[in-house]
Amino acid sequence: MSQCQLRKKKDEQSVVLDRIESLRDETQLVNNEAEMKLLKTENKELKKAVKELQVQTIANAENLNDLEQYCRRPCLEFKGLPYSETECTDDLVISAVKRLGITISKPDISISHRLRRVSKDHPRPAIIAKFMNRKVRDAIYSNRYRLKQSNKGVAPGNQIFINESLTKKNRERFNNCLRFRREHQYHHIWTRNGATFLKDDNSNIIAIHSDKDLVRHNIC
Repeated sequence: MSQCQLRKKKDEQSVVLDRIESLRDETQLVNNEAEMKLLKTENKELKKAVKELQVQTIANAENLNDLEQYCRRPCLEFKGLPYSETECTDDLVISAVKRLGITISKPDISISHRLRRVSKDHPRPAIIAKFMNRKVRDAIYSNRYRLKQSNKGVAPGNQIFINESLTKKNRERFNNCLRFRREHQYHHIWTRNGATFLKDDNSNIIAIHSDKDLVRHNIC
């Protein structure tokens, strides 16, 4: 075989090898694109699963909050009641309720005690009382407005207030609404079964049952 023929054969082999290498690169590129497409699909599915888990987690937390609030349903908190070393919290609750024109006795109270002091600014923590009968509890809470008269002329630290016993989450929502009330001149705020309500002078009412309601009304 002549030198010219050998050179021609080598050139042909080189072309074939270049083509094989090109095909290998093209195949790798196709494989990479397929892998990339698969990864994008898996990533999209994972993001969807994470979002669903986040939604479910929020829903579960809300359900637990509702359950805890339901367990607190028979309870009321009495703030501003005088403190003494030998106090009987049942007697203090009975005396406070009497100011509402309602007479109850110790058998109406399942249990009562002082709450833990949260700071030095509140030396007299509230008393929480659990009532045997929810009708009694509801009558007390519905007539709490009568304390306004007896609180007139009394120093702020000695005024008596009756509030629902709220979960940590519902208390946070209430505090957010309290700040919102001051900034936007809503003159009435109250809670019912853990939900917070705001009312202005035109009787427009905002009801806050969840964090979504806070966002909807720009209360943060």
